Amino acid sequence: PQSGAKVSPENCNFSALCRVAGGLVARSLAGDEMDMGSMQSWVEEFDSAISLVESAASAALKLAEKDGPPQFLEAVVQSMLAFLQQVCVKTAESPTIERRRLEFLSACSGFYKHWPQEVLRDVLARVVAHIRAEQSPVTRGIKLEQRALDTLVAISKSGVLKAQHLESLNGECNDLAQRVSSASGRSKLVEALLLAVASCEDLERPRKVQ
Repeated sequence: PQSGAKVSPENCNFSALCRVAGGLVARSLAGDEMDMGSMQSWVEEFDSAISLVESAASAALKLAEKDGPPQFLEAVVQSMLAFLQQVCVKTAESPTIERRRLEFLSACSGFYKHWPQEVLRDVLARVVAHIRAEQSPVTRGIKLEQRALDTLVAISKSGVLKAQHLESLNGECNDLAQRVSSASGRSKLVEALLLAVASCEDLERPRKVQ
């Protein structure tokens, strides 16, 4: 799609984009070297397909929330969810692919409030698992921990976390602070927690101060 192309309620271009990009993601994750030429080429196709959706997602959601009828918002939200599910299909371990997934989970921040709670729960579990994980020979050099911390910060900043999540997040951050590999990582955990508290709309002000 051309940069700045309008997403209209009438034809729901974004839904069509998600379907096309989803097909590219499925093909790239299959990793068929006869079709894709090499591992590097299908990794690049995976990245390009996600970039296509990322380039339009924020504008599509804002338009649907502001001006679109309810069915248009539903179409945008469900199309993005279907694409997310395709992106997160379980595959053989690939740190490059997983890093790109984590980046995409950050880009989904505006959508979490529209999706079922279990989607956010599963995303947070995936992010935290990467922060907890010890570096393996396969992931060495690909900073999944740092990328996961950045994703956690992005989700916390979005305001999607509710008061019910904060106690659990506080416990997780305290535990993870003993595991992260650097002082900057620990700072990211503090940042994520502070942003989650500050952006939590259903948390009373005295609780925020605490």
